[in-house]
Amino acid sequence: MALYKGVEVDDWLVNLIGRMGKVVEYQESLQSLQSVWDNLTLLGHLSGTGTDMSDTRSAFQQLTGSLLNQLGRETLKKTALEIKSKAQVAVDIMIRNLFERTADIGFLAMDGEIKDYLLTRPSAEEHALKEADGRLLSRFREYVQKYSVYSNIILLDTEGNVLLQLARSGALKQSQDPLVAESLATDAPYVETFRKTDLLPDAEKGLIYSYRVEREGKNLGVLCLCFRFENETERIFSNLLDKNDWSVITLLDGEGKVIASSDPWHVPVGAALGHSPETDWSVIRFAGKEYLAATRATQGYQGYMGPGWYGHVMVPLEHAFEHESGKVLENISQSAMEAVMGNQQLFGEALREIPVQAGRIQRGLNRSVWNGNVSQCGDRNAMRLCENAMNLSTNDRLMR
Repeated sequence: MALYKGVEVDDWLVNLIGRMGKVVEYQESLQSLQSVWDNLTLLGHLSGTGTDMSDTRSAFQQLTGSLLNQLGRETLKKTALEIKSKAQVAVDIMIRNLFERTADIGFLAMDGEIKDYLLTRPSAEEHALKEADGRLLSRFREYVQKYSVYSNIILLDTEGNVLLQLARSGALKQSQDPLVAESLATDAPYVETFRKTDLLPDAEKGLIYSYRVEREGKNLGVLCLCFRFENETERIFSNLLDKNDWSVITLLDGEGKVIASSDPWHVPVGAALGHSPETDWSVIRFAGKEYLAATRATQGYQGYMGPGWYGHVMVPLEHAFEHESGKVLENISQSAMEAVMGNQQLFGEALREIPVQAGRIQRGLNRSVWNGNVSQCGDRNAMRLCENAMNLSTNDRLMR
């Protein structure tokens, strides 16, 4: 345990609890009540009523520590769960989308029209070849319009020469990328490539799914599907954030470098971030600021685990705990609240003990007030007896 403004809290909370606005507000209110206890104890001693509130005061101080500790834990738990969920959803949706792409490349590479084109192309006349090019490009265009997740489809021969592609930017005639040879030789049903490649000259990194086109065991060429990576990440991120959200959602590669960011001006692509996928949350430093962060590895989809990416969400500490308190509890009856609070599956023992502690303090306070009243009554009776005795003595002297 560690001290926060005179109150004992968990060691791992002491550096965070000061950022929790609501918890600080409650701490200040409880601190002012603690001062009242001190004054009441002092007045009890000065008045001579015999009222001793030291035990009740000590119990209240312990209750203050329990309350702040639980408030801090639950506030942190709520934020950590929120950013952890966003990180998990972001990476899992992306991996599911990529799984579908692995099926697309295998399906399209078996297309009979593509095979026929590659077989007849070497011997085709110029006019016939131009017509065949047009038909196949039209087929590619329809495929892209239907699925809308691809920026380009590229068909190469076995030497890496570019035969057809939808995108007109760039003048690449032959690719030197090793994915061509890998696609021709692989035993896997697809080749997944995410890096800088000459097939996508305008992109810093490109995500390509490729596979060989073959007939009767003979390699005819290589087909590449170029995934709209940036568009897809923007769509995923926008569905997870609202305009008042301070969170930044990113995807990290296996080395912890940002490959996609919901706010590239804040956390740019290529930045190296500290990440701890084995923990629920962590505090990291980036660009001179502290963030509460959560990193999640994908749960995979039908056995496909993707390229080894992580979902990573970070929120500035000064905004991490800005939860709306809400008014959802105002209309709940006391009996219903007590029933809910007593449910061991919903609330842990430490949280359920707080109302019990408060009840003990209230009973102690009632006893202190009652004892003070009794003492004051006793003192008033004694004073009346003294006054009567003095009056009788005075009358006796006068009669003499």
